[in-house]
Amino acid sequence: MDEVIIPGTHNGKPVTQVADYAFVGDSRGTFACEKIVLPDTIQRIGNNAFEDCRSLVEVNIPDSVDAIGNMAFNNTAISTIEIPEGVTEIGSNIFNSRVVVRCEAAMKGDGWRSDWIGVDMPVIWNCNYSNTGDDGNTYLIADGALYKVTDSDAQFLGLSEKTGKNLTIAARFTYDGANYSVKRIAEAALLNGRIESLTVEEGIEEIGINAFSSCSNLTSVALPDGLKHIESTAFSGCGALEYVILPESLSDIGEYAFEDCYSLDGVYYKGTSALWGEVDVRTGNDDLNLANLYFYAASKPQEPATFWHYDQYYNPILWADDGYVMVAFDLNYEDGAAPSQVYVKSGDKLVRPEDPVRESYEFSGWCTDADCTQHMTLPDP
Repeated sequence: MDEVIIPGTHNGKPVTQVADYAFVGDSRGTFACEKIVLPDTIQRIGNNAFEDCRSLVEVNIPDSVDAIGNMAFNNTAISTIEIPEGVTEIGSNIFNSRVVVRCEAAMKGDGWRSDWIGVDMPVIWNCNYSNTGDDGNTYLIADGALYKVTDSDAQFLGLSEKTGKNLTIAARFTYDGANYSVKRIAEAALLNGRIESLTVEEGIEEIGINAFSSCSNLTSVALPDGLKHIESTAFSGCGALEYVILPESLSDIGEYAFEDCYSLDGVYYKGTSALWGEVDVRTGNDDLNLANLYFYAASKPQEPATFWHYDQYYNPILWADDGYVMVAFDLNYEDGAAPSQVYVKSGDKLVRPEDPVRESYEFSGWCTDADCTQHMTLPDP
């Protein structure tokens, strides 16, 4: 279940409350919903209403709400939420960790408990006019993600809205005309997430503690060139993880970073065996150490058994797999770019690459001969 929409009426009567424990999960977070949509008839969100909904990323609090009960959103995957100015009563510990709370009000209301949020949890007051938290840091939402910003660099803190199963974390984003570079994925950024594949863009250098811990559906991870540090327990508990692509730039892998990744079969390293020996793989990474280790080679080596490359869909494949053939696309003119190479599994269709561009020329298609007499028909990507 990705989304739950609560109706505004039931049997002709308005729905005015989310009852105590209405959607409460259990210790395993089995109520797996990423988004809750509340109607503008709701006046009260009850005690523990969404507690332990560990996949819950996005929920709206309508302007009609005036009360939020104890621990209402405790132990969810929410990274940021907005509280309307009309909320006059808030119970204790409605969030317990890593949430940036955006409040329309200028200050805490008289009916808000003193322990309404956890210790050191940032609050942005007057959020309609400010992005600065009471901790002095700037927090921005862009393209469905929450970032903590320092100068022109940023940390990815988590998702501000539900996402698909295949997640790409961008290394750059634009907000209000300004460009920012993302250097770090923060601690617990996607703890208990429901993604199935993860790609991190080049430019991000660090992955924090517990960043993707307990993403139980995650099967593949592609980490970028330039990444230096994977901190402790970053991918622990990702029991469905089958393979990971690690860059040559990697310096260290923290303790238990890949603990309980018991399905991990392939580690595709973009460097050499000698460079892998220099990576500081710390204790608790038995599943990583026991997986098959492969090294990247752009062309087929004489002994291909432990070497890999990318196929046409940018997935890792082994050179030793004879089911693949290499196809080169040559622009066939002087000073043209070097031929691009793709690898296609025998029996699969060859996908047409992007049409090349050359000033004063019109591209008419790919051919199998240098004289361009034998045209090819290729399916769109």
